[in-house]
Amino acid sequence: MSQKEKTQVSKTMFIHIAIGIILMFAGWFIPPFATVTELGMKILFIFIGVIYLWSTVETTWSSCLAVILVGMSGYTSAIGDTITSSFGNTTVVLVLFSMILFGGLVESGVAKYIARFFLTRKISNGRPYVFTFIFTIGLFVVSLLTNVFATLMLAWPIAYAILNEVGYTKEDKFAKFFVFCAFLGSIFGQITIPFRGSKIAIFKGFENAFGSGIDFMMFMVFDAFMAVVLTLILLFLCKFVYRCDVSKMKNFNVSYFDNDPLPKMNNTQKYYLAVCFLYILCMLLPNVLDATIPVVAFLNKVGTTGITMAWVIISCIIHFDGKPALDFKQVSAKHVQWNVIMLVVVAIMMSSALTSEGTGIKPLIMSVLTPILGGHSMWMTGCLMMLVGFILTNVANNFVCAMVMLPLFGTFAAETAMDPVTAAAIACASIVCLYMAFLTPAASPYAGMLHSNTEWFTPAELYKFAVPFSILLIAAFFFIGYPVAIFLFGLVA
Repeated sequence: MSQKEKTQVSKTMFIHIAIGIILMFAGWFIPPFATVTELGMKILFIFIGVIYLWSTVETTWSSCLAVILVGMSGYTSAIGDTITSSFGNTTVVLVLFSMILFGGLVESGVAKYIARFFLTRKISNGRPYVFTFIFTIGLFVVSLLTNVFATLMLAWPIAYAILNEVGYTKEDKFAKFFVFCAFLGSIFGQITIPFRGSKIAIFKGFENAFGSGIDFMMFMVFDAFMAVVLTLILLFLCKFVYRCDVSKMKNFNVSYFDNDPLPKMNNTQKYYLAVCFLYILCMLLPNVLDATIPVVAFLNKVGTTGITMAWVIISCIIHFDGKPALDFKQVSAKHVQWNVIMLVVVAIMMSSALTSEGTGIKPLIMSVLTPILGGHSMWMTGCLMMLVGFILTNVANNFVCAMVMLPLFGTFAAETAMDPVTAAAIACASIVCLYMAFLTPAASPYAGMLHSNTEWFTPAELYKFAVPFSILLIAAFFFIGYPVAIFLFGLVA
């Protein structure tokens, strides 16, 4: 980047900073309107300002500023109380320790072995569509256990090597489709485990507004189900719409991977392979078993945050070959993302502040949403939420969109006395839609990686794959996802 370009970027950044800060302070000077009180004006514009800064500049210092301003607004008696209630929230601690626990899993290198397991299934030999399905779902599993970026860095080189082995070139339609599948498989798993990273703030935002939350187990089942459905849609498109020539893939044999065998799993990798399943099991057992069972009662008492901390402690204590399974200092330095933690701090704080009785914002939300979401069947309300979520997330940051939409919907659902099963189902399907971000480069950092992969796609070629898939994706959520979500959440009602 030239000096002139750097200067221009710097000027633009400071303009965005100025706009964001002005917005955050505007509530102190603009008179109240409609049902919003003076306190509500301050809270509302702090929220608008921090959302603007999150979207245009960065998240860490802007989140700190939001905490200070909320403390000054009169929402709490002092800034110290705001800091205590926001940073001291157990969800923030859960996010911190889950980053460390799953960071250790990433560092162990176990993801390569999970991916290799899916890639070497002999049922794929001579069956291009079966192999593509298993390949995509395998990446989904790796993604949900690690992260999208790590999965993409693993997925694309594997895809390129396979295509080269069977004789496809970058000009072949199936080759481009297969690379597109590798991307989608990698992003399908980013929201599957809701108690990881910043995603938990979205669930808490809905819970704070509605009064009850989304069952984690049913959410995970729903997300995994939709990953399978969307992968099958991809295969349908490949055969009947894209009309890819898959004949060369019929010659592919999974024994190809024997040419590059992975070393035998070490004890740390075996340990983390077990931990990732045991940890999820500990988190989900209280949702499916009787609370009077001693083990379940213990897990309920410890809670999700305590369970996560316990597994971090165990991983630090257990040693293999003279080294701890989890090097706390090393892993936390590399995998604790303070920008994400600050997002969670502010998101949880603001979701409570915006819907508190003293702000008058809740009646305003109802006056806006009732004409849009009201007067429809629950199915139509769900469809509107899913459609708007998918459109918004493809032009703006998915987390920011989710943190705006879910508390608003939770408020609407609470005020209209919506059935908890229906509310949870709509919220669940909408969250998954909000993480299907790939249509534009601005949709997510990962979408930016897809659109910048000009070695394999021109923009026109990419949209020929993405647009038909998007249309069927939305249709799948309307006609399959919504009724399945209703069914799943009805089981735990």
